[in-house]
Amino acid sequence: LNTANQACCVCGGGDKPNSVDKTYNYRPLKYFPNLLSPFKIQNCQNLQDANGNKLNRKVRKGLAKAGKKKCIEVFGLLIAGTQRASSNFMRYFANIAAQLLDTDCDGKPDDQNVVSMINKFENEDAPWLNIGHDHSSEAEYPMVPGYGYSGQVWKAHGNTRWA
Repeated sequence: LNTANQACCVCGGGDKPNSVDKTYNYRPLKYFPNLLSPFKIQNCQNLQDANGNKLNRKVRKGLAKAGKKKCIEVFGLLIAGTQRASSNFMRYFANIAAQLLDTDCDGKPDDQNVVSMINKFENEDAPWLNIGHDHSSEAEYPMVPGYGYSGQVWKAHGNTRWA
């Protein structure tokens, strides 16, 4: 995968359940152990957005104190994980975020107002996704500006049926 618009197709929609209303085009996520994503996991301290901008020093310092080593950037949205956090689940979060921000799959976010609110590279108080490997690794981290939303994928305990 080379472009953001390809992320729209890689979330892994499964077969449509028989019990779902036929007028609704619903397909549940299907788990792929090595999900592809155009959004690459990088060291948080070196993460850059599409324009080559790094996170500001306060955010980088807070991420380091919080033990966040692996990061992904999706149209400015920060996804930060511990070293032991599932890289595969981080890619799922990135692809799903891309689909939500770019619903027409043209490789560009659809609403710049939304992007400006979530862009951690331009707004240190923007929210971010916190991916850990256990409860304590997804605790609230006041040293990282902005509110961190926990992924809580560690609760699946390897059960990919819930992914």
